[in-house]
Amino acid sequence: NTAAVRELFFLSPEDPPNVPTGFFKDEEDTYAAYVQAGFSADLGDTPMDGVLGVRFVRVDTRLQGFLSSTDGGVTALTPANIDKTDDYVLPSFNVRFSLRDDLDLRFAASKTMVRPDFDDLNPGTTLTSPGPTLPGQGTGGNPNLESPESTNADASLEWWFRPGSALTGGVFYRDIKDYIQIFNNPEIIGGETYQVSRPRNTDAEVQGLEVAYTQFFDMLPGWWSGWGVQLNYTMIDSSAQTPDLRTDPTGQTFREADVTNVSDDAYNAILIYEKFGLSARLAYNWRSDYIESYNQSGAQPPALVVKDAAQMDFSLGYDVSVNITLSFDA
Repeated sequence: NTAAVRELFFLSPEDPPNVPTGFFKDEEDTYAAYVQAGFSADLGDTPMDGVLGVRFVRVDTRLQGFLSSTDGGVTALTPANIDKTDDYVLPSFNVRFSLRDDLDLRFAASKTMVRPDFDDLNPGTTLTSPGPTLPGQGTGGNPNLESPESTNADASLEWWFRPGSALTGGVFYRDIKDYIQIFNNPEIIGGETYQVSRPRNTDAEVQGLEVAYTQFFDMLPGWWSGWGVQLNYTMIDSSAQTPDLRTDPTGQTFREADVTNVSDDAYNAILIYEKFGLSARLAYNWRSDYIESYNQSGAQPPALVVKDAAQMDFSLGYDVSVNITLSFDA
């Protein structure tokens, strides 16, 4: 009864016209193989152990869709057909130095990759005609996106001062090639200039530090011994190559800017209780403001910023029996 349903929404009962740009097909076949080995040795009086390995990934991609362009009021469709194979070699190395029975020093280095989201690869573009005061606007995907590859380095120091309790600190660095970020660039389509927002590849760096504290107070008497706490804080400095539309409307000049969707500061504070079949968590999470996207040339403000945000979560569970648990979340 599709015709009757359309009429309920005050639409024509006839089938809507076919819109080729409203459909695209993306098939991906991924093949992976890896080898890894563990090792251990003593450096003087310091025990050392770790894992090293390498993963090989091959991705076969076949994408079909349509790109649209308008000239003189006539819309032309250009088939978008991409058939390619990408190979990735991803090594990894992790090592731990047991400085004391309760103190570990860790180092890690690796290379990782991730495929673009399917929506980001959509070749279609939706355009809004320019008005008397605003330029034409558009949104679309990018079927030519490359997979982001990240070269990673991490180091951490961990002090396990009681069973299940630790004080840790770490530093990290990410060098990301072909990072995917939303850019709002001018594009000339059918003789008109549109500000089109679509994902594009760029280069980015992310570095920072993190500290964490976890402790269960099981040394306390009676029901007090079920209390525990988790605290952590992360500081991040990030930068990416972003088109400098402030000085170059063509989008060909780049500048350093913050990576989108990344806060400079974030922390979590969690109060825990585990005793007598009762499991409870009260968690407070906070992150500083961050840039969601960069606006078109000349726009004020030049970026869309999401304000700092806090979130409180509470969960409570009780084991009625071995097979039954009651839970409550707020």
